[in-house]
Amino acid sequence: MNKHRYLFLIIGLSLLVGILCASRLHRTSYKEMLLNKVSFLADDFDTDFPIGTFVPTTKGEEKILANRETQGCLVLDAEDVENHQEGFMYVVICAGTKSTGGHQLLLTSVKEENAMVVITAQDIAPPKDAIVTMAITYPTICLRIQTELEWLKCDIQKSE
Repeated sequence: MNKHRYLFLIIGLSLLVGILCASRLHRTSYKEMLLNKVSFLADDFDTDFPIGTFVPTTKGEEKILANRETQGCLVLDAEDVENHQEGFMYVVICAGTKSTGGHQLLLTSVKEENAMVVITAQDIAPPKDAIVTMAITYPTICLRIQTELEWLKCDIQKSE
């Protein structure tokens, strides 16, 4: 009889820990995930501009969530960025929806060409024999570019 009580106690505690962990994961905002997971510098990274990252506001976060399933770039407005500063362009680069983990979006260059900012990134898939998580992912880069230019061209190249 005592063995059954211990078994039920262990199962109950395991369920409680699982529920607490799941509720914590649910409360993690997309903003926190971006800040924890985004890395954007390649070894051969080339830029004409001072760059950095930024933190989106709740409204900006909603725009990112609405656009992350499509590959491309999104320029955010002043109200979409915490501590927005004049003279900066705030860009979100999305690789689109991926059916597994292991995908990377790697920034390779930020250049000025023909009075516009030209961003080049690589969408890198995991090796075919890699063990990856089975989860929908959305590789994303949040990029702050110091420039007075207003036009943007974004080129995301697939890399196997």
